Order: sequence, then structure tokens, then C-alpha cells
Amino acid sequence: MPLCFTHPLSVFLAACDDSSKAQPREVAAKEATQNTSSEKVENFQKQNVNDKSTIQAMILEGANKKLPILIDKATLLTEVSAKNNTFIYHYDVKGIPVSVINRLLAGKYEESDTSSIL
Repeated sequence: MPLCFTHPLSVFLAACDDSSKAQPREVAAKEATQNTSSEKVENFQKQNVNDKSTIQAMILEGANKKLPILIDKATLLTEVSAKNNTFIYHYDVKGIPVSVINRLLAGKYEESDTSSIL
């Protein structure tokens, strides 16, 4: 008698296997081949090996799905974009005078600049 039949867990696992359902990898592979056009293949082959646009697009898509995010009482992160291999974070800032923000961004601020408004 085979070992798998003497162990109840093995029998249970074998009984639960529904091989008629497509596995996620098989579905993804099938969709990829069905959605592949000669234009997509040509664009893929033209793509530079060091091109970071694909990973950047994936990061941006994931980040932007979670937005907007309230960072603190005055700051709302509204969008993340990319330009020249640099991520750009777009914020809405309320309740802080523009002059204080400009000094903060320039690195020319005193603690007293923010203590009265935060």
C-alpha cells in the first residue's frame, strides 16, 4: 500500500486538488501570449536594457493608488510622478505662510519660524 494513502493529510490534500481550474501562473502566461502583438514585441526589443521606466511606472502606480495621504495637520501628499529618473512628490500645504515654506525649502529657517504655526 502506498505511503500517501496511510497518511490522512496526504489523502485530504490529494482529494482537494482541482486540476480542472487554471493556476494563476498559467492564466498569466496565457493572457500574456494572447495580448502580445507584433507592435508590443517590437517596442520591447527597442527598449534599452538599462531603461528604468518599467519599474518606475510600477512604483508610481502602486504609490498613487494609496493617495491622497494626510502627512500632518498642514500637508497632504496628492501625487507622485517621475521625470529624468527622479521621483517628484506633489503636496498641498495649508496653514503655513509661503514665506516660511520658501525658507524651509531653502534651508534658511529658524526654529521660531515653525513653532508658532505648528
